[in-house]
Amino acid sequence: MEHRCGNRRPLHALVVLHTANGIPVRGHTREVSISGMFVAVDSKPFGTNSVIDIELTVPGMSGLRTYRWQGMVVRRTGDGIGLMFDRLRPPAIGRLMAIADMEDAELPPRVTPLHHAGGRLAPPH
Repeated sequence: MEHRCGNRRPLHALVVLHTANGIPVRGHTREVSISGMFVAVDSKPFGTNSVIDIELTVPGMSGLRTYRWQGMVVRRTGDGIGLMFDRLRPPAIGRLMAIADMEDAELPPRVTPLHHAGGRLAPPH
């Protein structure tokens, strides 16, 4: 039975997931909806039904902006994890979908990877 709210759409962007013990794990979105996403990532560090932090940096009107919100791991596969957001249409997802609609192209050239620096993740300088 389908429990997703909103239609899935393919969308490729770098995402950083923070496990329950705070370890950042990088992955790439494969598809998103207003209620969740599938992330291509090693699924071993993530337990089903665990709550994690999701971090995404997207272009904004005044440069890059990093968003962080929570989600729950609802599915684990050999090639990634399915996440359900803690709220509908988090601002980062709304922004990504708007960019994709405007450009009608893949996002990787516009989405900047985050780098680990001094114990926290930050955009490269």
